[in-house]
Amino acid sequence: MCFKNNPIGLACLQEWREDCIKYCENRFSDGFYSNQKYLDKWPREFSGVCISEDRGVNLAPFNVSQYKIIKDEKSLYVDSDLLIFYHFSSLRIYSPKDFLLFDYAYKLSRRVKNLIYKPYTKELGEIIVKLNILEPLFTPSFQIKPNSWKYLQYKITYTMVKIHIYLKEKVPLYSNIFRRYFHKKEVLKNRALII
Repeated sequence: MCFKNNPIGLACLQEWREDCIKYCENRFSDGFYSNQKYLDKWPREFSGVCISEDRGVNLAPFNVSQYKIIKDEKSLYVDSDLLIFYHFSSLRIYSPKDFLLFDYAYKLSRRVKNLIYKPYTKELGEIIVKLNILEPLFTPSFQIKPNSWKYLQYKITYTMVKIHIYLKEKVPLYSNIFRRYFHKKEVLKNRALII
């Protein structure tokens, strides 16, 4: 993240810091999610802050499927906008040649993988190898690759969440039953804490 080193930029950064200390969990709650939803209020609270309408800014696995990726001799375009930077959300590095490109929750086309992810991970792997040659004491911190069982557990959980979201949107009765069930669990949990 980049902030201008001026009073508005620093005030914005300070407020975001304080907000994230108050709440920064990886789940949606009361209109907040992680460190991200705080950004929605910045255009109202800080002069000079605006939301970019450029599709080539902050393209990511969670929105790339909405657009057509076009390649010419030199550049990539998102519909008609130049791809300026891509948010490689959930990319994991297991070794210089082994990457998890994106979270299993996202479904990306082969075209996106070949045009955006493949060149990036190839260069990233080459940089890691070069760093080891230039600085032998450099020890990259690779993530541990999950085993097949963990992957299966994740896929099942993700599928259950997707089914819940679908039913909640399409079947109002389901939503009410689900809400009452979790409310009851919450009450019981709170009673247990009180006792």
